[in-house]
Amino acid sequence: MSHSTYIAFDSASPARTRAKGSGEVRRRVMAEPPPIQSSARDFRDLVDARRREQAMLRQRAAAQAQRQREEQASALLNASVSEDEWRLVLDGARRAAQQGREEFALLRFPASLCEDGGRAVNCPDPDWPSTLRGKAADFCRLWRADLKPLGFRLSARVVSFPDGLLGDIELALGW
Repeated sequence: MSHSTYIAFDSASPARTRAKGSGEVRRRVMAEPPPIQSSARDFRDLVDARRREQAMLRQRAAAQAQRQREEQASALLNASVSEDEWRLVLDGARRAAQQGREEFALLRFPASLCEDGGRAVNCPDPDWPSTLRGKAADFCRLWRADLKPLGFRLSARVVSFPDGLLGDIELALGW
């Protein structure tokens, strides 16, 4: 089988262009692509295979993200806020206020850290603080003891919904 050639011009318009400084016509000579031996069904099968591959990659990524959320929840369940960490948080809140912000994020954590999986935060149920566990509950306890009497607010909101489910919750200190 012999391959024929065709000429493609280096121009956006169909007219030939001249190389700078010469009268020679610039062109590329390329081998003509081979004729398509496949059917449209073969092409659809390729598309379907690619879509299956992408779906599998998305599922793996979602499973990995879920494992990371579970590991984070487990670590936060057994953690508490140290005095140094509390001071750093308060310093960060002060800097946020100096920048003109009205709140400061204290902690972002998986909804599974809440006793109800974050439903009270999502509703919002006024009793949502009672559903917090671990480090999130510790932040709430410190806020209630140290900052609430001074007029500070504590809020919580769901900030991610992976696959339409409750994902991460953020605790924020407001003033």
